[in-house]
Amino acid sequence: MACFPGGAVSGGGVERGGGGGGGGGVTGDGGERGRGGAGNAIPAAALLVGVYQLPCIIKLRHGIATEINDIKRSLAEIQRRGGIYNFKYIDQGSGNGGGNVIRHDSRVDSIFIEDVEVVGIDFAKEKLIDLLVKGISNIRSVIAMVGEGGLGKTILVGKIYNNDAVKKHFHCQAWLTVGKEYLKKDLLRKILRELYRSTRSILMEADEMEENDVIMKLWEHLKDKCYMIVFDDVWKIEFWRDVEHALLDNKKKKNSRVMLTTRNNTVAEFVPFSIAHIHKLEPLSSEEGWKLFCRKAFGSDDSGPPNLKELSKHIIGKCGGLPLAIVAIGGLLSKKNKIASEWRNMLDALGSKLSSDLYLKDCNKILSKGYYDLSHHLKSCLLYFGVFPEGCEIRSGRLIRLWIAEGFVQCNNHLTSELVAKEYLKELIDRSLVQVSKRKAFGRAKSCRVHDLMYETIRRKMKECDFCRFFDEKNLSHFSKTRRISIDKCTNGVLESIKNSKIHSICLFNVNKLPESFMTTIVADFKLLKILDFENALLDCLPDGVGKLFHLR
Repeated sequence: MACFPGGAVSGGGVERGGGGGGGGGVTGDGGERGRGGAGNAIPAAALLVGVYQLPCIIKLRHGIATEINDIKRSLAEIQRRGGIYNFKYIDQGSGNGGGNVIRHDSRVDSIFIEDVEVVGIDFAKEKLIDLLVKGISNIRSVIAMVGEGGLGKTILVGKIYNNDAVKKHFHCQAWLTVGKEYLKKDLLRKILRELYRSTRSILMEADEMEENDVIMKLWEHLKDKCYMIVFDDVWKIEFWRDVEHALLDNKKKKNSRVMLTTRNNTVAEFVPFSIAHIHKLEPLSSEEGWKLFCRKAFGSDDSGPPNLKELSKHIIGKCGGLPLAIVAIGGLLSKKNKIASEWRNMLDALGSKLSSDLYLKDCNKILSKGYYDLSHHLKSCLLYFGVFPEGCEIRSGRLIRLWIAEGFVQCNNHLTSELVAKEYLKELIDRSLVQVSKRKAFGRAKSCRVHDLMYETIRRKMKECDFCRFFDEKNLSHFSKTRRISIDKCTNGVLESIKNSKIHSICLFNVNKLPESFMTTIVADFKLLKILDFENALLDCLPDGVGKLFHLR
C-alpha cells in the first residue's frame, strides 16, 4: 500500500511490470525441444528422480504428522490434569489468576488513602453518593465506573464506600477485588463472608457450601436488608451474569446498590440498561494535575522552582491527567536534585525507567495489564500505534487499512475485513487502551491516539518482540531482525542500516525531502514489500519499479 496526502494507492492500482505478450517464452531452435526422442530424455530423468525421492518425502511428512499428533495428545493430557487439580491459566505478566484465591494487590492501599492526597474527585464523589443514597429507582441498581488504568477509580469508590452518610444508609456493605481470574463459586462464598462480617454475624463452614447453598444463604441474609456491594477491578465481560441471581432484589427494603469498577466499557454495558448507571471517569484537568504534581514533587500545592516550571508542565502533559502517573513521577522527581538537566534526562529515559524504577513499578504494572489481557491479533493492532510518532492522531480509516494490509485482521465469513477491523478498534477503545481524538456524526471514531505513557509501554514491547524498528534523528545506528521500519523526519543512514534485511513494511513521517535515490533503492532491493506508507512524506512520483512489487497490498 502506497499512501499519499490525497489518499491511498494500493499495489493493485499500479501497472505491474513483467515480460511482454510472450510471457517469457523461449523462441528459436530451443522452442522446438521436446518434440524429438532426444528431447524427451530430460523429462524422463527428472521423472525418475522424482519417483526415487517420493518415498523419502512421504516418510518425512509422516514423521512430522506423527510429531504434531504427539504434541496434541500431550497438550490434551496437560489440560485434563489441570482440570482434575483445578489449575488456573496464568496470564503472561499480569500477576493474577492463581488458584482459588481472589488476590489483593496494591489496590488495597487506594481504599484508605488520605483525603489530602486526593485531587479532583469531589464533584464525582458527591454525585455518586447522591445516586447511592437517593437512587435513580427503588429497585436494586448498579453503578458502573469506567475508565483507563491509573485514573483513580478504586480511590474514588473507596472514598464513597467509607463515607459516613453511605455507611449510615446501608444495613451492610461488602468490598471485593475481582481481577481477571476467579471461580464463580468462590466469588459467591466471599460475598457471603464479607456481608456476614459487615453485620458481625457468625458464618459456619462457608468454604464447604455448594453454589446453590451459597445463593440460598445470601438470599436469606439479604431479605430484610438494604445493602451495598462493591466489585472492584472487573475484567470479565459477562461478570454481571455470574452474580445477579445471588444478589436479592429486595423491593421491601429500597435502594440496595451494587458498584463496580472496570476498564472495559463492554463490562458495564452488559448490565441491563434498566438498572445500570454508567459513570465514565475523566482524567484530571491541567490545573488539577499541576496541583497534584506540586504536592508530590515540591511538597506544596501550587509552587516550585521557576527553572523547573515549564519542564514540570511538560511532564504533567505526558502523564495525560492520570493521577497514578503524576503521583509516581512526582514522587520519583522529589528525590532528584532540582536541576533542569537532571529532570530532562529522567524524562528522556522514562520508557526504560517504567520497567525498572521502584517508584514507577505500580504504574508500569497497571499500564501493561491491559496489553497482556488482549488476544494475539489485538496485541499486534495495539503495538501498531508505536509505528507512528509519539502524540500522533491517526485517522481510523488509515489505521484500519494498515491493519488489514499487515494481516492482523482475522477472516470472517459474514463480515468484510474492514468491518472486522472496525470492531477491533472499538474493542481497544472500550478497553480504555486507545483514546478517541475526534468522532464522526454517528459516534464512530474519526481519529484516535494512545496515552503518552501507554505509548512508552508500547515502544518497549515493540523492542522486546522485534515488532518494528523506529528511525529518527536521534536513533539510526542499530537494526534488529524486524521486518517493519518507521522513519520519522530523517532518512540519512537508514538504507545502510537495513541492507540485506527482509523488510516488508515501510512508513514515513514528517519527511520534508525524500531523495530519489532512496525510493529507487527501496524498490530495487526490497522485493517482499507489502506496505509503503508515504502519507506523511512529500513524494512527487513513484519509481517505475513499484509495479513489480507483487506483494504490495
